[in-house]
Amino acid sequence: MKKIIFITPFLFVLLFSFRIDYLGKLIRAEGAEALSYPDRVAIYLYNIPMAVGGLLIGCPEVALETLALMLPMDRNKTYVVDSDFALSSPRIKRIVDNYQPAMGRVPIGKVRYDDLRVTLAVGGGGLTCSKTECRIKVHVAYSENAAKVFWIDEAIFSGLQDLGWLNPYWLEYRFDRTL
Repeated sequence: MKKIIFITPFLFVLLFSFRIDYLGKLIRAEGAEALSYPDRVAIYLYNIPMAVGGLLIGCPEVALETLALMLPMDRNKTYVVDSDFALSSPRIKRIVDNYQPAMGRVPIGKVRYDDLRVTLAVGGGGLTCSKTECRIKVHVAYSENAAKVFWIDEAIFSGLQDLGWLNPYWLEYRFDRTL
């Protein structure tokens, strides 16, 4: 029985992986409404292994962001997390060290493989600092037009957002600025 419980999720992920590209093309061509109910459920459940994958590659913030998309999040509210994990990135640390108020919001940029943990979590967001505190605000959402990072077509998840099955939200990481 333990083997079945352990193997079933892996088989689901493996088998469903072959269908992802087809469903992404279907969503782009006909819209998310073209998804069958079983496909919607499968995509929704596939979000869980996506989060587990985030944990396995050393990106716990991404895992939590991904799972939170499954919760009834308020699209107009900014959720705040006190965490300085972004400072583990030499690039972000350099931006913080050189930040001047006149700079305003500094874009974090896209996902970078040499800085995966931080850029997967806050990529596309923006950094602002005061004298004592920094904030990185990011819109947590799947994009139909996102580049395939790790060969995953995000159109399948953005389709569920369009249908209201996944809930994008705003997240702000706050941390002390030590000068």
